[in-house]
Amino acid sequence: MIKPWLKIGTNSSFSRTENNLPTDDVYDKALNANPLLNPEPFRDPSTRYTWDYLTLYYRVHNEGNNNDYNPFNSQEVARERARNRFLSSNYININPIEGLNIRSTFALDVSSQTWFEYTPSYIQEAIRHYNGDARAKHERWSQLNWQWDNTITYDKTINKHRMNFLFGTSTTKNTENYTKAQGDRFASDDLLWNDLKGAAANDKKNLIQISRAIPSFLFWVE
Repeated sequence: MIKPWLKIGTNSSFSRTENNLPTDDVYDKALNANPLLNPEPFRDPSTRYTWDYLTLYYRVHNEGNNNDYNPFNSQEVARERARNRFLSSNYININPIEGLNIRSTFALDVSSQTWFEYTPSYIQEAIRHYNGDARAKHERWSQLNWQWDNTITYDKTINKHRMNFLFGTSTTKNTENYTKAQGDRFASDDLLWNDLKGAAANDKKNLIQISRAIPSFLFWVE
């Protein structure tokens, strides 16, 4: 409360999360592998990148059953994700005379996310899906939501008669943006996703933007 006739309030928060979790294949492929497999050749750097150990097998070691990724190699799919979110709700209430209240409320929700991923050329994921080429990917999302509400109310009792008046407006807006850029075939795996322009094939780009606004009005007298 600033003055008896003026009230102002706010509640805001900010959060950020970062992670570099591996792909789901690390757990899933290990879970479904032949439990009698000797894991050492699949884990040993001197053998894990050879043709015999790029993939897991279910029953016997032949080409017909080599159809799952080596989960030790899947750990080398590099990922980095960061998410930010800001929430805020604010109001002001003015009571210039008895029974009359003028109130305005503004709420804001802003979020953004970045996702970077790099699949090196020497593991089965690249061999099977990208013709043996490395792939780097950048994805970015952002979202803005806000709502602005305004009301004027008047409540007055004269003798046995009560008068009540309400007028209000409300506006909501939602804006979303999404961008994706992707490149294949890098001269080296050393820079991961940090040199997207160095891709020999980088014709994959997506851009999406969505915006919506909804106004409304309310009027009531009693």
